[in-house]
Amino acid sequence: MRRCCEGWTRDLRTRRCSARRMTVEQQTQRQDFIDLAIACLRESIAAGWTDFDHMQQDPDLAVLRDLREFEELMHTPPPPPLAE
Repeated sequence: MRRCCEGWTRDLRTRRCSARRMTVEQQTQRQDFIDLAIACLRESIAAGWTDFDHMQQDPDLAVLRDLREFEELMHTPPPPPLAE
């Protein structure tokens, strides 16, 4: 699995300011980080990380929890175990 998530949680936290006060460029950048975060979670789940309790409680993921995509990921069935 590639390491696509480097630094995105820190960047999301720094962009939590009110959308009303953000410029169009900042809003676009914030959405890009959110899209990256969802993609990283999707990739992690596909690779076998299914600690959904952790994902629901991790403060770094708080900005994602109200998103439909995040809720859908929380209902993703775990991948089949690897054959030995």
